[in-house]
Amino acid sequence: MTTKYQRLADILRESMKKNASLGITKLPTEQALSDQYKVSRQTVRQALSLLQKEGLIQKKRGSGSYPTGLAAGSDKNHIALITSYSDDYIYPALIHDIQSLLMESGYQVNLYSTNDHVSKEREILKDLLRNPVRGLIIEGCKSALPNPNLDLYEKLKLNGVSVVFIHSIYRDLSGFPCIKDDDYSGGYTLVNHLIKQNHSQIGGIFKYDDTKGLDCYHGYLSAMCDAGLSIEEEHIAWFSSEDLNLLRKKQDTSFLLEFIHKQLKSCSAVICHNDEIAYWLIKELKYAGQKVPEDLSVACMNYSYLNDLSPVRITALSHEPHELAKTTVNTLLNMLHGLSGESVNLSLQLLTRNSISALNR
Repeated sequence: MTTKYQRLADILRESMKKNASLGITKLPTEQALSDQYKVSRQTVRQALSLLQKEGLIQKKRGSGSYPTGLAAGSDKNHIALITSYSDDYIYPALIHDIQSLLMESGYQVNLYSTNDHVSKEREILKDLLRNPVRGLIIEGCKSALPNPNLDLYEKLKLNGVSVVFIHSIYRDLSGFPCIKDDDYSGGYTLVNHLIKQNHSQIGGIFKYDDTKGLDCYHGYLSAMCDAGLSIEEEHIAWFSSEDLNLLRKKQDTSFLLEFIHKQLKSCSAVICHNDEIAYWLIKELKYAGQKVPEDLSVACMNYSYLNDLSPVRITALSHEPHELAKTTVNTLLNMLHGLSGESVNLSLQLLTRNSISALNR
C-alpha cells in the first residue's frame, strides 16, 4: 500500500519535470507544499527525504530544496561525449576533466570518437536517437564545411536531449550553445604582439575545414589591416583534417615543408593554428637549418604539453586551466535544470616565451 509521502513524492517527481521545462529550479517551501497538497509538514519532509535519497533533489540549509537535474534511476543519467579524437594531443586531459565533473554531479559518461568523419558522426547520432541520453557534449567534424547530420541534431533536441558543442559549431546550425576559445581575438592578439616587436612580414598557417582556423585567420587579417600592413596571400598556408591525421599517425610533415620553402621564404614571423602545428614546424625549421627565433619568430594559438616538449618554448595563447571543461559542464547542467544554455567565447591570455625576437627598426 502506497503511503501519503510516497504519493507526494510521485507528484513532486512529475512537477519537477514540468518545472524544469519552464526553467523553475527550486521547490516550494515545506509549508507551501503542505498547504498546496493538504498534507502535514511531516509528510512533506518524508517525501523530500525520499527524493533526496534518490538523488533527485539537494537541500541547502537556509535556502530550500533544489532539483539536481538527475532522473530517477541511474540508468537514465547518461551523458554522451563525442570528440574528433580520443587519444591524441589535448583530448585525454579534456575528456578526463569533463568525465570527472559530470560524475561528481551523478552522471555517467559514454565516450565516442568520430575520427573527424561525418559518416561516423552520423552513425553515432543515430545510435543516440535509438538509445537516448540526457545530454550530449559534441565536438563537430570539419565544422567549416557543410554537414549532412544537422537534421539529427534537431531530432535529438526535439527528443529532449540537451546538446552543447565544444571548440566550434556548424555555421548552419542555430539554437545550440557552443563553448570555445575566442579565436578571432586570439588571431588578432598574436599578430598585434608580433607587430609590436617590429614584424611586418607575418605568415600564417590555419586549418581550412575548421571554423577555429577561419576565425583565427579573420583575426590575423583584421590586425594586419588595422596596422596598415599589406596582406600578402603568398604568406598564408592552409591544411586539412587529412593533413593533420597523416602528421599524427605517420609524422608526415610534407605540408609543413612546403610551407617553409614557399610561404615563409620572405617572412620574419608566423602564427600557427595551434601549438601542435608550431611544435612540428619548429622541428622542421631546425632540420632546414633555420633557428627560432633568430631566423623566424613563431607564435601559436593554444597551449598544451607540447609546448614543454618543444626545443624552443613557444609564445602562445591559453585560457585558465580546466576552464573549457568547467564551462561546458556547467552549461550542460544548467540546461538539464531547465535553464537556457548560452554560448561562451573563452578569453585567452598571451603567454610570452622564447620563440619571438624583436626586430630592429
